[in-house]
Amino acid sequence: MVKIMEIKQPREGKEGKTYWQKLGVKFVSDDGKESIKLDALPLPNEKGEVWMNVFEQKPREDAGGATGTWSKPTDNGESDIANDEIPF
Repeated sequence: MVKIMEIKQPREGKEGKTYWQKLGVKFVSDDGKESIKLDALPLPNEKGEVWMNVFEQKPREDAGGATGTWSKPTDNGESDIANDEIPF
């Protein structure tokens, strides 16, 4: 099973409030290998520094129970999702 974490960058919003811009994801496999996929380029702050933080992925209400993990396909070539109870 692969653990998925979110990569975010702090950004200054209105009235000096900080919000977190999602930049991509980090994958951590059971054997400890790590991979990063960026969907956006990070921008430097006023000092020219680029800071990114990694957070555990939180389940989303609209994600249908997604938990932030991913399972590899089974030995017979079918993924776990292929065995769901959706009738189509």
